[in-house]
Amino acid sequence: MAGHRRRPPAPRSQAARQPLLPAGLRARRPPAPERRAAPRSLLQPRGRLRHRPARPPRPYWILRTETTTCSQKMAGRKVLIIYAHQEPKSLNGSLKDAAVEELGKQGCSVTVSDLYAMQFEPRATRNDIVGCLHNSEEFNYGVEAREAYKRGDLSDDLIEEQKKVQEADLLIFQFPLYWFSMPAIMKGWMDRVLVEGFAHEFPDCYGSGLLK
Repeated sequence: MAGHRRRPPAPRSQAARQPLLPAGLRARRPPAPERRAAPRSLLQPRGRLRHRPARPPRPYWILRTETTTCSQKMAGRKVLIIYAHQEPKSLNGSLKDAAVEELGKQGCSVTVSDLYAMQFEPRATRNDIVGCLHNSEEFNYGVEAREAYKRGDLSDDLIEEQKKVQEADLLIFQFPLYWFSMPAIMKGWMDRVLVEGFAHEFPDCYGSGLLK
């Protein structure tokens, strides 16, 4: 008939949705996953547990032991810090202050050569030699500084720094990197203070130094 709507088919039952199998066979469910028992050591410890005193983790424990040993070795030592930075509030200034404080706690006597505050002269010139030159016809700074050191004719600022180095058991150089190297004032300190005859001998200046 016109306008008659056809009813939707009724849903099939659960039995009707099962696949058709030959007579005598039944549909089987998939086996459940096997459950393994937890190891015995996790459920029940064997024997009685002994109480162990708590201690810091091993890396910190090693560091603490090494620090204590280092403090005992550094007690009474003299330390010279060669410091080259213009700003006391800088990172290098803070590292220098931290070193002075920590070394003081360990019983060290700390001396600081603040090169900028001292207005240290970095240029190696004829003024470093007091008195007559070894060779007045041709000036060679290395030779003249060596001979002046033997005679005791170096300038006063160099003699003072060399005394600090001789009295020190440990030298610390604190400086920033300028073009992958040290500042000019630090390089000038090394050129003028660590002269031949005082810090090294030429040509045996690499494997055997005089500051030991």
